[in-house]
Amino acid sequence: AMRRFRPRDERAALDALAFRAYSNGQQQRATMPTATPATSALRSWIDQKVSRPLDPADVAAAANSMEVASEMYLVSMLAVDAESFMERAYLDALANKLNLPTDLKTHLENEARQTLAAA
Repeated sequence: AMRRFRPRDERAALDALAFRAYSNGQQQRATMPTATPATSALRSWIDQKVSRPLDPADVAAAANSMEVASEMYLVSMLAVDAESFMERAYLDALANKLNLPTDLKTHLENEARQTLAAA
């Protein structure tokens, strides 16, 4: 069963996903809906995130437990092209800043690969 994110965890997951928006730049921003105040606030938040380079330390700071850190890394693995040099460098830096043990990092990477292969 999928775990329901607590509000603080939602922000952590969004920070992790912001890298994807940053890596896609204008393309992601152009596809954001703007119809409601809620989506307007989300668009503003994403614009703020993608207007500057994403720092893995900033993203990792939102992880308040190893469980959240693991989810952030897994979400990041699922959202990026781990074969890309820049995205791989980001993932490695993120894992480092999240203090993920090597065996857990390997497990999460394998889980992401299996999930992507099944999709």
